[in-house]
Amino acid sequence: MKPNTSDTDTAFEPSSTYEGKKHTIQSTGGWKLNMMEYTRSNDSKTRAVQTRQQSANQRQAVLFLHGLASNRHTFMIPGADVVGHFVKLGYTVLTPELRSHGLSKDDSGKLHGYFGVDDYIDDARAILRYWFELTGEGVHWIGHSMGGIIGLSLLMHPEAEHIKTLTTVASSLFYKGSAWARITPLLRVVGMLPSFPSGSLMRFLAPIGFRLPAAIDLFMAVSANIDGNVGRHLYRVNFEPIVKNVLKQVWCYAPLVILLNPHILRAILLVAFGLTHTLITINSNS
Repeated sequence: MKPNTSDTDTAFEPSSTYEGKKHTIQSTGGWKLNMMEYTRSNDSKTRAVQTRQQSANQRQAVLFLHGLASNRHTFMIPGADVVGHFVKLGYTVLTPELRSHGLSKDDSGKLHGYFGVDDYIDDARAILRYWFELTGEGVHWIGHSMGGIIGLSLLMHPEAEHIKTLTTVASSLFYKGSAWARITPLLRVVGMLPSFPSGSLMRFLAPIGFRLPAAIDLFMAVSANIDGNVGRHLYRVNFEPIVKNVLKQVWCYAPLVILLNPHILRAILLVAFGLTHTLITINSNS
């Protein structure tokens, strides 16, 4: 069966050479977590070219966990499909989504709630238990950003025995000197909201993404390392809201000096300029 793409974003359809199966995992607080399982297509042509190494790999699962405010699409980028790469090597690939990310919802069907990073760790523990109970096997854990930090946190829990290997990608515990450190003053304002609408914001900014130097892209990737079309695709499909309690835990609040911070002011001006330029272009073409 094809992956469930009922979420509202423009989901990336995987290659026809592999298939997806949807799992629903019960976690604490009534949350039902979505996890996709991808394997090689079972058609005769695919089986015919399967190597002995690929057959051996298929007995092993590689789990990719997304970072904060992201979802499974992090690993399914057109032209750089990490899921497809590992499936091609013969592995079973798992892409779970933490509560309030992607298709993971609570019993009321809502995407949001008041919870913290500790609850994300509960989700991760539930995912490992579920897969072990289902298959009797552990996983090779690869976590991007917060997904890697959560993986490291699991080493302090009994479920650590279900992790065969642990790999972290861009999982920084400190933001000093990074682009993210520059926006710390914004958190006092964001903390007044029940959640930060990062998903809606990124979809709104998608048309100008990776078109202006040092704009919002500064916080997502090095522009020279990513195709603009791919970057804009990720803006549309790969971002989720961040709830207030998580923001409090991930970053410490700082003095409110937004307009006095030249980096923040510069970013605001660049985004404003980009939106104005985009609107003028649209109007002139219509």
